[in-house]
Amino acid sequence: MTVSRSSSAPSTTPPSTTTTGPVALTFAGATGTVTGSAFVMEHAGRRVVVDCGLYQGERQWRRRNWQPLPFAATSVNDLVLTHAHLDHCGRIPLLTREGYTGPVWCTEGTRRLGAVVLRDSAHLQEEYAESARIGGFSKHDPPQPLYRAADAEDAIRLMRPVDYDTAHPLECGGTLRLTRAGHILGSACALVELGEARVLFSGDLGRATHPLLLPRQPPPAARTVVLESTYGDRSHPVSEQPHAAMAATIRDAVAR
Repeated sequence: MTVSRSSSAPSTTPPSTTTTGPVALTFAGATGTVTGSAFVMEHAGRRVVVDCGLYQGERQWRRRNWQPLPFAATSVNDLVLTHAHLDHCGRIPLLTREGYTGPVWCTEGTRRLGAVVLRDSAHLQEEYAESARIGGFSKHDPPQPLYRAADAEDAIRLMRPVDYDTAHPLECGGTLRLTRAGHILGSACALVELGEARVLFSGDLGRATHPLLLPRQPPPAARTVVLESTYGDRSHPVSEQPHAAMAATIRDAVAR
C-alpha cells in the first residue's frame, strides 16, 4: 500500500483505471493540524473516503475550507463517517454540492446527530455570509456561504446506517466494519478492507469508562492503523472527586 499526503494545490484527477496494483492511501485533511479529517483509499479505479471534516480554529486553517477538495467528488464510490463532530463531517455538504451522490455509511446514532450538526453548520455559514454583507467585510459581492441549507439536506439524505460489528459491503467492492469508539453517541472506528489492504481508522477515541456510553470495543485486526493523536502526548488527570473539581472550575469562571 502506498501512503501520501495531499499537496497544497489539490488535484481532482480521476482515480486510476488499473485493475491490479497496490492500494493508495492519501491523507487529504488533518495534516499539520487536528481538524479537517479526510482520508482517501483508492484501488482498481475505485475510491472510498473516510470522513470529510471542516477545518476549524485559526484563520489560516479555516481558509482551507474554501480550497478545492483534493479529489473529484464524482470519482468517489463510498464515504464512511466515523462520528458526527464537525471536524469529521462538516465538509460533506461540499461533496454533495460538487456532485457526490453515493452513500454516506455511518451508525444510526451518527446519522441522527449528523443531521443536527450539518443543519446547524449550514445555518451558521449562511448567517456569517449575511453578516459579512451587512458589515461589508468580504471581498465577494455579495458574500457567499461556504455551503447552504440545501447542500446540508442533500448530504443528510445520503446517510445510510450500518450496525456495529457487522461486515458491510461497499460500493467500491470493499468491506466496512464499524466498532464502538466510546467518543460520542454513535462514534465508531472504521475497518475498511479494499484490495489487499486492511486499514483501521480510529476516528476519535473515548475513555475506557463513560457514564453514558458503552465502552469502546477492542479493535479488529488490521494491517495498517490510522490513529488519531490529538492528546497522544499528554495524560489527563483523573479526579477522585469530579463533582468538586467541576464546581471549583465553575466558581473560578464566575469569579473572572
